Amino acid sequence: MAHEQWLDEDQDDCKGDELDAMDVAEEWIARIDAALLAHTTTTFRKVAKIVTLAMQSLPDAPEKLTDCFYSQRIRHLVQSGQMESQGNLRRMRYSEVRLHSPPFTASELEEFVAQGDYWKLGCIYADGQGVAQDYVKALKWFRIGAERGDIWSQYNVGRFYMDGSGVQKNLKDAYFWIGLAVNGSADKRPLGHWLEQIGSALAASERAELDKQIAAWRPTTGFTG
Repeated sequence: MAHEQWLDEDQDDCKGDELDAMDVAEEWIARIDAALLAHTTTTFRKVAKIVTLAMQSLPDAPEKLTDCFYSQRIRHLVQSGQMESQGNLRRMRYSEVRLHSPPFTASELEEFVAQGDYWKLGCIYADGQGVAQDYVKALKWFRIGAERGDIWSQYNVGRFYMDGSGVQKNLKDAYFWIGLAVNGSADKRPLGHWLEQIGSALAASERAELDKQIAAWRPTTGFTG
């Protein structure tokens, strides 16, 4: 994820001492909290996006209540256990929040398998959404989806190998799987960015051999897990 360079990464978006000194009616705090929760889902969403949507939904709010105040209320909602977060909550663009997901039952997880929705299973375990976060299990399900030809599963397998998530980092494997995703994608530019980034770390002979393997690859069928 690219960082904006105009703002120091260690610098807070807002000054907490000024916000703490604000006198805000309890009615408005309750309305703002409700708006923030209403625009938060069980999947992670940028704090900046939630703040923007909440502010748009409350056009009659006092002018003194800037985006910094809304962001501070998100931190309160996280601290009170009403939201989960990742990233630095004092930086709206570099943090995300979501609502708690109800735990999946064993039968619900089995239904995803029965439907062949391996990408969804991979996302569930990668994000810890309704289950304990487990990169090894996430990679297992992404890999099954990838072997069956699902582009986004292939991309995620490649990213796991690129980042060393749930598996030992391996740029050749990362190049191979993301290369398959690029080949199968109608718009090759977004995924091609990652392929170029990985390819720049490999020798030309390694890329050439992997390109041959990618061109010769064919999807499998049936459940392999």
